[in-house]
Amino acid sequence: MSEAMMITPESAAVAWNDEYERQGIPSSHRNDPSGVVLWALDNLPHVASRKLTTAIDLGCGTGRNSLALSSRGFSVTGIDFADRALAIARRREGAERVTFMQGDLTRPLPVATETQDLAIDVFVYFHQLGDAARKAYREEIHRVMSPGGVLLVSLAMKEDGYYASCPRLAPDEFGSSVDLRWDPEAGVGNILLTSGQLAEEFSDLFNLQITWQKSKPGRMHGKDYQRFTVATLWTPKPRGGK
Repeated sequence: MSEAMMITPESAAVAWNDEYERQGIPSSHRNDPSGVVLWALDNLPHVASRKLTTAIDLGCGTGRNSLALSSRGFSVTGIDFADRALAIARRREGAERVTFMQGDLTRPLPVATETQDLAIDVFVYFHQLGDAARKAYREEIHRVMSPGGVLLVSLAMKEDGYYASCPRLAPDEFGSSVDLRWDPEAGVGNILLTSGQLAEEFSDLFNLQITWQKSKPGRMHGKDYQRFTVATLWTPKPRGGK
């Protein structure tokens, strides 16, 4: 069995804790909120049918996006399984306004049904390797979102200069129908989707509202690459309907 095949929630938590020590990925060392989160906040008036007041930051890391949402008046819950990242998040100025929780996003979310107006996923879906795991994760997001809420999903695209250069994983070993890669620097796996594949996967439970694709130079693990990312805004479909 390969090193990659030994991926478990526990090993992933160790890998991410190590990453927050090395700080090779931008999200592990930046303090400013992600540009896609600011983009989402700017576009909420064009998508949301009502005022949104609660938010969940899935894979909150060191809390930079959670704090940005809190500063905009949201009551925020941030969830991550890397205790090193959460320790940093809880020391940040304004952290007392956010509920930071340690949790495994491959399991049911520790949040009540239909309580979250805004859900943000910045490069978390990106690391859900199996088709069944991604489906269960989408279902959990849909469960906790309130009617009329908005979901942000952002990830690297198939053309991304760094991730497209990473070694391939065998999709059938993970029960996956999409391109899988192994990031040898961070020690985690990820999916590489086209924008069409992303739209197809989420359209079972969500309606796509806005897509933003961008390409720009970026630094990963100490080297420069041409980065290709996508950000999407979705609204949840009614329960039991379309």
